[in-house]
Amino acid sequence: MIKVISFDLDGTLADLNFEEAVWFRGIPALYAEQHRTAFRQALKTVSAEYSKVSSLDAEWYDINYWFRRLKLKGSPRSVLTEAKHHIKLYPDTLPALRRLKRGHRLAIVSNATSDFIGFKLGVEGLGKYFSRVFSASSDFGLVKGNAGVFEKVCGKMRISPAEMVHVGDQYGFDYLAA
Repeated sequence: MIKVISFDLDGTLADLNFEEAVWFRGIPALYAEQHRTAFRQALKTVSAEYSKVSSLDAEWYDINYWFRRLKLKGSPRSVLTEAKHHIKLYPDTLPALRRLKRGHRLAIVSNATSDFIGFKLGVEGLGKYFSRVFSASSDFGLVKGNAGVFEKVCGKMRISPAEMVHVGDQYGFDYLAA
């Protein structure tokens, strides 16, 4: 019997515009300003740095790591705050969660760090639907491509793997590993 339905967040419940705004506009704009270079050059430089780290590494998702690596001054939170208005839930997200919550505990299992997740959970009361929220990168130092993440989630929720189903948008992270 399924007791818990877990969801990926980015690209599953909400679109990716927030992430695009942070990683490919906000951070490069800050880099351009602080390194006195044109935005296009900054975007090229920052993107080249991103490509040097695998999306299978938890650091790839950590804005604090990128601030250190790119030697950016200021607050990562300010970049997230500036991009907050780009957070958009898919139209069927809240109706589906309302219905599913009636018979199941709902959880988030995301590669996004806790700070990114926190911003998204504040949109349209999204956070109230979930009994637990897990950031694979922040909570476990792993990414969902590692099956151990889902085992840890089941352990924390005190259920067996057969009692949870996971919904996501990436075949490797959300289907194979789960």
